Amino acid sequence: MRAAPNLSSNLSSNVSPNLSYLWLVAVFVFPGLTGHEPWKADEAYVFGVVQHMLQSSDWVVPTLAGEPFMETPPLYYWVATLLSRALSGSLPIHDGARLASGMFMLISCLALGACARI
Repeated sequence: MRAAPNLSSNLSSNVSPNLSYLWLVAVFVFPGLTGHEPWKADEAYVFGVVQHMLQSSDWVVPTLAGEPFMETPPLYYWVATLLSRALSGSLPIHDGARLASGMFMLISCLALGACARI
């Protein structure tokens, strides 16, 4: 009689560790980023800057309530504005902007995973 194949070892050998890590990070990071109103004061001013960039197309200096807002570097605002614009048909502006946090968290976790392999 022939022995049954070990399905658990076949499944685990087919799924790469990179894909498993990416799935785990996505499950950890992305739920909860959308579907709710702004919660913290930080979100309100970030969305204000993003809203100004969307309306004025002035991407050089982040502006909040008509005043230059130089508290943080503009990279986050640029990415949040791009995501808000790209996803404006399916998500509210604040949800699209909030996905920038998830994207930067995903990049950080991928970099951490790459460093762990070295």
